[in-house]
This record gives sequence, structure tokens and C-alpha cells, in this order.
Amino acid sequence: MDLMESKHVQAIIGTISPQEANLVSEFDKATKNIPIISLSPVATFPHSATLSSLVQMSHDVKLHMQCIAAIVGNFGWQKVTPIYEDHSTFSSSPRLLTYFSDAL
Repeated sequence: MDLMESKHVQAIIGTISPQEANLVSEFDKATKNIPIISLSPVATFPHSATLSSLVQMSHDVKLHMQCIAAIVGNFGWQKVTPIYEDHSTFSSSPRLLTYFSDAL
């Protein structure tokens, strides 16, 4: 939460579980309007009014990276901080960061 406040986070993109998304959206008023884009491989999120800023994506990892790069470009963000989790099912692809770098 400190990162969100101190660095003025504008979006959260990652493999976020329904519980994590609920926690982030309910933890602090400052995070209520931050869009959350989940790259979870399975459609596991129930429809919920509390998660009105949640978008879930699935399918090909390379397409995910292209989509994230398009979002970065659309908003004109000059800095992107990738946080890599080696224990995540999604980030088990060895070329994940390469795909993202190429897409940017």
C-alpha cells in the first residue's frame, strides 16, 4: 500500500486472485479508483459491485504483454515497474519479461 501512495500508482496489472483484488479494493480509500487488470489463466472472479474497476484477461501470455504495452502507450506512462513472481503459475513462462520488453 505504501507503494501505491508514495509512487502514485495508476493501475495494478498482474495475476491477482479474487481475494487479493477484494483486499486491495477494500483496504484503503486511496486505492478504490485504481483499475485492476488480472491476468489469471482461469476465469475465477465472480461479478461484484465492489470490484467495478476490475478487468480480467486470459489466454496467450504474449498477447497479455502486448495488451499491457498498449495500455502503457495509451496512457503515455513513462515508467513501468514490473514485479516478477517466480512462484506464480502465470509467470512460469521463461520469456515473460522478454515478451513485455519487446511489446514496449
